[in-house]
Amino acid sequence: MVEISERINLDLFARVVKCQEEVFISKNTVERMLQSKRVVDNCIQRGEAIYGVNTGFGKLARVRLANSQLRELQRNLLISHAAGVGQLLDEEIVRGIIYLRAHILSMGFSGVRPVIVEYLLKFLEEELYPLVPSLGSVGASGDLAPLAHLALSLIGIGKVKLKGDLLDAKKALQSIGLKPLELEPKEGLALVNGTQVMTAIFAISIIELEFLFKVANTVAALSLIAFDGSSKPLDVRIHELKPYVGQIETAKCLKDYVGELKGSRVQDPYSFRCIPQVHGAFREFMIFAKKIVETEMNSVSDNPIVLPQSGEILNGGNFHGEIIALAADSLKNATISMIGISERRVSKLIDSSFSGLSPFLVEDSGVKSGFMIAHVTSSALLNLARSLAFPSSVDSISTSADQEDYVSMGTNSTLLLRRVTNILKEVLAIELLVAIQGIDMRKDSVILPKELAELRCEFRKSVPFWEEKNDVMADLISKSLNFIDNTLRGIL
Repeated sequence: MVEISERINLDLFARVVKCQEEVFISKNTVERMLQSKRVVDNCIQRGEAIYGVNTGFGKLARVRLANSQLRELQRNLLISHAAGVGQLLDEEIVRGIIYLRAHILSMGFSGVRPVIVEYLLKFLEEELYPLVPSLGSVGASGDLAPLAHLALSLIGIGKVKLKGDLLDAKKALQSIGLKPLELEPKEGLALVNGTQVMTAIFAISIIELEFLFKVANTVAALSLIAFDGSSKPLDVRIHELKPYVGQIETAKCLKDYVGELKGSRVQDPYSFRCIPQVHGAFREFMIFAKKIVETEMNSVSDNPIVLPQSGEILNGGNFHGEIIALAADSLKNATISMIGISERRVSKLIDSSFSGLSPFLVEDSGVKSGFMIAHVTSSALLNLARSLAFPSSVDSISTSADQEDYVSMGTNSTLLLRRVTNILKEVLAIELLVAIQGIDMRKDSVILPKELAELRCEFRKSVPFWEEKNDVMADLISKSLNFIDNTLRGIL
């Protein structure tokens, strides 16, 4: 079990979000939150103006409200801010958002009641996931629109899925023994101010990319053997002279896979010779991204922030997602480089003038087209990824009548990263298919190292050697994708 205010890292995040480990709230956390709530109540009683508590929002911050309007203000905030559009976020992402939102509120700097966190934890326990549109956040003042859609379910408005069944939020709450909440001052604002949407998407993408980095190294090793390439560029003495952690790690991984390969050329093309440099650069950005996302997971991104020790309420801008936007854009473009080098290796393997194999990796080429269009698909995917390379973080658009005049677009950055991550997996599935076809065409001239031989054997159980008879190429690519998702995920 995990205590909700426990510091989060990616491993803990995966345990809660992917493995659905139980989360609870402790007495100490409850008391910390109550202290924070008392600060808000005391300030209201003293008649102090508190942004978003007894004032309007954004450009309307100068509008002062009567105490009798404060609960209505919080409800209206959620209804007006739930303005998202587009494809719904995956349930896994919504689960991540709920966990991160509950975690930040539990830290005791938001001035909300413990019951808010208790409801969110009940959502995790019962697999109750609000329907959250993916588009509408500019990443400051936090992820307002998507978080508002999530928060609406607490007050019994909107649609949710309960264990996979689509229900009205009010009915779903009743099904798990809860009543719609009436939000108290600041609670609606605290629920929508934060970077938890972009952070959850970023975290899930990083977890997937850590797996795909291992897949990319494994597939590249198979391609190197299929290409009759040399392992000399993997010599550790080369990489100690350019000592990036990612580069050294990649070179060692590939050398462990392939052992000694003499190769048939004086020098292989860059897409084979420079695998440690390209894959290693990607790994460096992964390390950087992991540091950023783990810091953000444990940062208070509310506004205003309540300081229980001093009794102060401070206005600031911790909801701004600039650092997530920059990190996600950087990792996205590093991922595109992985897509690009994979496509180049596929291109070389199907080209007989480079590989020395039959054209397009099929006997009787001419009457048969072999893997010609599989490579074309890889090229199309690369082009799509490159079209997504523009960094959202450089394109601020002023909002809220120019009050919120420099925003991060961090959520868009993470959404594009997630899309590019999926493209990488598809391109690697094509390379895996091509690499093993090339190895099999070399027949007895290739003796695979034990680990790769076992992997090839498992692959061939579900994906046959292609002779262009009845197997449609798209079906083979789909089977290769399934092999990555189901078999390699359990091995690597």
